[in-house]
Amino acid sequence: MAGTLASDAQASIRRMQEDPMGWSKWVRQIHRWVSIAFTVAVIIVTIIVVGGVESAEWVYLLPLLPLFILLFTGLNLFVQPYSSKWRSGRSRE
Repeated sequence: MAGTLASDAQASIRRMQEDPMGWSKWVRQIHRWVSIAFTVAVIIVTIIVVGGVESAEWVYLLPLLPLFILLFTGLNLFVQPYSSKWRSGRSRE
């Protein structure tokens, strides 16, 4: 069973390396799901603040983790078109 999982993981990584759009697809999917988590975290913190519930300080920092992940995935998605043009040697004139 463990050997099958390892070989499946290696095959998946190999496919992603062969197909550059495979990475793009995964980054885009992660970005979408993390944006949902960020929205839910902000809604929860807003309800806590508006409700006047006294809570620990870390609860107010809850949205920061998904926000940082969104920052990195968003920058990656922003740079991908430019890096693909740069790698292929094409330039816009």
